[in-house]
Amino acid sequence: MKAMKNICGDRIREARIGRGKQQIEMAVEMDLARTTYADIENGNRPVYDRDLKLVSQYLDVDVRWFLGMDGAEEPVFPEKNKSKKRIR
Repeated sequence: MKAMKNICGDRIREARIGRGKQQIEMAVEMDLARTTYADIENGNRPVYDRDLKLVSQYLDVDVRWFLGMDGAEEPVFPEKNKSKKRIR
């Protein structure tokens, strides 16, 4: 159950790392405290629609991919940022 609950947070983390961004950059963009942003990635805070839209636009990733929906375009990240394991 935990794995399904946090697929969005895991994918937000993956996209952030894939785009070479720091948590603090994301937090500033979303007008959140860094710890609040970290709670989203860790599944300790829900991702609100407004926040998900901002993340999607800032990282240029399909919202549907964050949610694990069928038909979502798989994001492509630069090779230099692919040091983390992909979330499927």
